[in-house]
Amino acid sequence: MIIKDQLIKFLSNQKPHIRYNCCLLIRKLFTDLEDMDLEVYEKLKRSLLDRLRDKDKLIRSAAALALHRFQESDKRSDLVSDALRFHLRTDPDFRVRQSCLQSLSPTIASIDEFINSTRDVKDIIRKTAFTLIADKFDIKNYGIDKRLQILKNGMNERHAAVRKVVETKLLPNWVKSYNGDFVALLYALDIQSDPKLIERMLFLYFDYIGKDVNELNGKTGFHTFLDDFKNRFLEKFNLLTKEDLTAENAFLWRIVAKYCKDKDITVTFILNNDNTDTNAEEMSDGSQPADTHPEEIDGIDLIVPDLPHYCHYINVFIKQILIKEYEIHELMEFEFMFNQLLSMGELIDIGDDAQRQILRKCMIDILSNEELFNRIHNYVQHLMKIFAKNSD
Repeated sequence: MIIKDQLIKFLSNQKPHIRYNCCLLIRKLFTDLEDMDLEVYEKLKRSLLDRLRDKDKLIRSAAALALHRFQESDKRSDLVSDALRFHLRTDPDFRVRQSCLQSLSPTIASIDEFINSTRDVKDIIRKTAFTLIADKFDIKNYGIDKRLQILKNGMNERHAAVRKVVETKLLPNWVKSYNGDFVALLYALDIQSDPKLIERMLFLYFDYIGKDVNELNGKTGFHTFLDDFKNRFLEKFNLLTKEDLTAENAFLWRIVAKYCKDKDITVTFILNNDNTDTNAEEMSDGSQPADTHPEEIDGIDLIVPDLPHYCHYINVFIKQILIKEYEIHELMEFEFMFNQLLSMGELIDIGDDAQRQILRKCMIDILSNEELFNRIHNYVQHLMKIFAKNSD
């Protein structure tokens, strides 16, 4: 009765603080209210929509928040949702836009409004938008173009607080949606559409998990990921043969190797004093058993194969390309994978002239292979980089 007799009337009161407090009270009441007379509900909705056009920005902001429970997001055209979208796009006050964003129901129909808000002029709006996208939207529920737009806006963000939301909320939630399967995530992002953007994403995520240290074993999240990647994909010669080569796992292989090299990632092994590997664990005081010693190994050495094995792997891959006729889209995927494998060659450190000659022969064979060139083309630049790096 108080809602019908008092609140609706006070929403139009001449005094701004009364209109403002009424909006706050309605929001509070509707947090727990399960049922309401339809006539009262409609009158309240219309009155709050009027307050959404109030000349006082604080009242508009409070009205936007109060309207959250009045949305009927299952309808194609909902008056309240449409009003919130309109003020989110057009209201000059950032606090009103933020309230509209917080109040707007997260649905497939409204995802574009959240994405557009990641480019708002105010950093607090962009931060709110990325937070809500991370928390309220499952990446699987919207298309590749929207995923890439969100990612592009996030990776190009310059404000530290907003970028932190992308790093600590958005990307981890995306990874979690695919149960930590990076290959599935890369497939969902269509890596061939913008590989440089996705490379930046992976570097940012690896930086993030690299800060998380397990108190029990001292490993960072990235070191754990490195173990999982090696166990899932690589055999004893560090070749990706445990699963069929795809555009996604070839790309991931290269990026993991590049990250290890760029960031000087090292891995500590506990060896017996005869230099054989051991599974010995640290003692309770953090020391190692007396007959063992720690040894650091460059992380890239656990990911990148030795040169002879690498060249053999390349030759086997080329034979797969030439073995039969393929459709255009299949050749495009082969070309992408081939470029990932050749880019791996840029990361390999050549130890002596004998290895240099092995690599040179492999690269010359590729350059002189006319049949290969007739099928795929954009790989010569990688060969030139490998030649330039390993020239006498």
